Amino acid sequence: MSLRRFLTTYTLYFGLVLLVLGLILMTFGILAMFYSDADPDDSPLEGTLQDVVDWIGGWWFWCLGVGLVLTLAGGWYFSDNIRKRKEFKELMEITSKKKFLQNMDRIEYLAWKLTPWHRVEVSKKKKKFHIK
Repeated sequence: MSLRRFLTTYTLYFGLVLLVLGLILMTFGILAMFYSDADPDDSPLEGTLQDVVDWIGGWWFWCLGVGLVLTLAGGWYFSDNIRKRKEFKELMEITSKKKFLQNMDRIEYLAWKLTPWHRVEVSKKKKKFHIK
């Protein structure tokens, strides 16, 4: 499987992973910003969480920045893919051949941007309407 096909097929999950990873990095960056030099007795963080924050130390700025970029990128990929899937579903529910032909370019574009399963669904719909 090529890299392009892999990313096309799993864009939704890729975006979700980026989003979650970015949120985790941002959270640790914010915690380290406030609690990295805190006295262990006065810190509200305990155990492993305090150890991670101490380990991040002066790198909190990078965690915060990279986390923000990953959150924005992952959120955009995830929401864009959800929006395209919703639009594809609405366009595939068309029962009129005329309206389907009018929206054919958009349907094929969405199927190309989404998974191979969506391309198969377009082929089935074309066969149903006797379109080549």
